Order: sequence, then C-alpha cells, then structure tokens
Amino acid sequence: MPWQAPIARGVTAGTLSVDAAEAIRAGLGQIDAAVTAEKLRVALAALLTEAPSLNADEVFKRARRMRDRLDQAGITAREKQAHDDRYLKTYRLSNGNVRLNGLFAPEDGEFVLSTFDSITSPRRGGVRFVDPERAVWAQKKQDDPRSTEQVNADAARRCA
Repeated sequence: MPWQAPIARGVTAGTLSVDAAEAIRAGLGQIDAAVTAEKLRVALAALLTEAPSLNADEVFKRARRMRDRLDQAGITAREKQAHDDRYLKTYRLSNGNVRLNGLFAPEDGEFVLSTFDSITSPRRGGVRFVDPERAVWAQKKQDDPRSTEQVNADAARRCA
C-alpha cells in the first residue's frame, strides 16, 4: 500500500480537507535516498492525528518540519532550490494595467503573507479590538466596499 493511502482515506471519510491533504503531500515530499516510504508512513500517521484541528497552512508547516527532521541533510538543498525557484514577473496588459505573478522562498513569502494578512485581517474575521479607536478602524476595514484583493492591491501601491 502506498504511504499516501491514509491521506486519501482521510479525505474520503471527511476527516481531512482537500487543502490539508495537499498540504501534507507537499510538506512531506517524496520518497528519496534519505527518506523511505516507511519513514513517511510513520510521519504521516503522527500528522494525521493533529491535522483535523489545524488549518491547511498549519498542516503544511508541521509536515515541512517533519520532513526536515527526517532529512536534515536535505534542508540545505531544499532551501537552495526554493531560492533558485523564486521569481517575480510583471506584464503590461493591452489596456495599460500591470499584472504580477511571483513565487517567493518560504521566508520571503511569509513576510509578504503576514503583511497582507495584517492589512486585511478585520475583513477575514481576524483581530477584534477592545480599544474604541482600533475597533472603529477595524469596522471601517470590514465595511470597505473594495474586495480583499483590491485592498491588497491598494496597499501594495502605497508600499511601492
């Protein structure tokens, strides 16, 4: 039986979301010279006990940490690969708009995500403020007629 079989069973049973399943698969990685199917099977079993109480991002982080513990020698190679794979492409569209498409290494990506998360958290059920002034600010963010993606774009414009 493939080491990933319990992932499919979890999704089928409804105990694991599709996003969490993909996070586990991506985080644990593939069999290689240092990490056997048996090692991945054991790591997966441990992860599946925690996964139902975590969101997909948390599952990915736990899976990646497990992979790093299984293959400490491969950490440097994975970091180098993530660094080498990074890019940011910009395109000018025929109507003058500019489109961005990028891929960041994990630490750089976390910075980008945390920046936009802090800007849009009140819209997504994030922080609730007790301080009246901060509560008013958060309510304005929730009531903003722009989409969350538009808020992100406007914030990026102000940062540039």
